[in-house]
This record gives sequence, C-alpha cells and structure tokens, in this order.
Amino acid sequence: MFFLSRFLIEILTCPFKTINEKYGFDCHRIFKGPLLQAIYSTYKFSRIKIEYIKKQHINNKTLYWIKKEPNAQLTLFILPGLGGSWDEIYIKSWLSIIHDKNYNMVVMLRRGNESNVDPANLPSHADINDIDECINRVIVETSERIPIYGIGYSAGGNHISKYACIIGNNKLNGIVNISTCNDVEKMISHLRANKDVDKYLAEITKKVLRMNPDVYETELRYNTILEIDSSIAKRKGYDNIQSYYKDMETFTCLQTATIPTLLLLSKDDFVIPLEATYDAIYLDKINSNITSIVTDHGGHYAFIDKDDKHWLNHKIHDWIVNQYNKNL
Repeated sequence: MFFLSRFLIEILTCPFKTINEKYGFDCHRIFKGPLLQAIYSTYKFSRIKIEYIKKQHINNKTLYWIKKEPNAQLTLFILPGLGGSWDEIYIKSWLSIIHDKNYNMVVMLRRGNESNVDPANLPSHADINDIDECINRVIVETSERIPIYGIGYSAGGNHISKYACIIGNNKLNGIVNISTCNDVEKMISHLRANKDVDKYLAEITKKVLRMNPDVYETELRYNTILEIDSSIAKRKGYDNIQSYYKDMETFTCLQTATIPTLLLLSKDDFVIPLEATYDAIYLDKINSNITSIVTDHGGHYAFIDKDDKHWLNHKIHDWIVNQYNKNL
C-alpha cells in the first residue's frame, strides 16, 4: 500500500525536475519521483541484452566478466546491491557507455548469492576478505597491473568502501559509493519507522536466502530485514544488530580514505534516507580525496535524465576518466 500510494502521488505531480548539484556539474532534467525512476529505468534497460564472456567460482563467490580486453586501459570492478545479480539494469547501462572503450568490466557476486553456503561460515555484510580474494584474482587475470576502480551500489558501496579503507587501498585506484547508508543508527530508526521499506528489503534478502533454505530456515520465517539481520548477527557472533551494522559502517573509515573516492546520493532516496547519509555529504570538507555529489532527485541509484540516459553511470564514468588521466 505504501509503494502504491507513493507511485500515484508521483504520477500526479510534475514528471520532470531539475537536479541541483554541488561543484558546478551540468544539470539535467530527470524524472522527479523515485519510484518512477526505478520503474522507468527497469523498462529502459530491460531491453538491453547482456552476456558474460567468462564466469569464475572462487570459494563460493562468483566473478562475471562482462567485458575483457587483451590490452585494457583499466578495469571496472562492480559490487551489486543487496541481492543483486550480474545482469542488473545499472550494470546493463554500462554497456552503452563502454562498448567501444578499451576497458575490462567484472561483477562480483558475494557468497550465497548463487552458491551453497557453509552453515559454519555464513556470509556477512561486513566481510571484506572475500573482496580481497576476488580482487587478487582480477589482478592475476589481467596479467599486468592496470588501474582498478571499484564501484558499489547500495550495500555494495558499503563493502567496497570498507575494503578500500582497510585492505585494498594499494590495489584499487579509486572507488565509487552509490546510494549507500553511512549512519547505521539512523538507518535502523528509519526502518523501524517505515515498515514497508523494512519488508521490501526483507523480500530482496530472502530471495538470496532461498538459495540455501536449509541453512537459512530460521531467517526465512521472518518478514522484516531487522529480524533477519538480527538473527544472522547472532549467528555470526555479534552481541546485537547494532554492533553488526556498526561493523559494516563506512563513515569513520571514509574520513581517512587514501584513494580517490566518489560519493553519490539523492535526497529523495526512499530506501536510504538522507539522514542516514547526511554526514557523508560533508566528508569532502575534511578529506580532499573525497568528492560528494548530492542531487534533489534520483531515487535509489536510478537517476534517469530526459535523454533516456543513465545519468548516474555517465557521471561515474566521467569521474573515473578524470582520475585515470590525472595518473598518466
């Protein structure tokens, strides 16, 4: 009911709205409503065909090579959002941007996303050693040391940011953090106050958990993400959900990030509220390695402009090219 009423409100309001940005980037006119953003982007990019050229299993994790060039300039290492797959719409949209570029593009799926899970070693949102193992494989696969840029959508942004700050700052040349929660306590408060969002995230999570129904028998009985994560946190040895979420929080480590970092947020993100990312908006004031872009509209990593372009990924690509050219 919550999402239906939101959708009807968006339909009845002005369909276009100008983005307001910091740092003088060009403004675009995009769909105003965050749900319209999500629905339209799904329609737009569902028509794009995507295939992988190579699939690698690495200890219950999976790498999908979407693009692999013999003498590539750089590699895009992508971490999807919660329950995301290798063929998500925001990954499809990259093909229209880099189809004629000399880039590699590889997508990492975390443990449990499509493989069996060891009950004694459940995957966690706070795991970063898994990413390191996959990054090391990417380095080997590319045969020579070319720049690697990590791109994380939603929960994937938490993972790549934490990894870069703790382990991978000498393996990645830059990271992009999109529509990501940076303040766990405020996110928990948001979920408790917005039951529909809580249940929405729970359904996405349960889609993954159903791949291992025997392992996640207890969690599959729950209907909210807070209940599911509380159960997983307990099994992982955390005292409570707060300590579990705190372990995956990125705000503190981003303050000392040593590699170029781009943060992209929308004020009308209906999944991650602005208050859960607000402090991150100003990280560029205390760390010169960080660039923050905050738009008024765009939803949860949708950001479609009037020219039917995925404004988000075009902006990310421009930033990566700029960082790459600085290091030539």
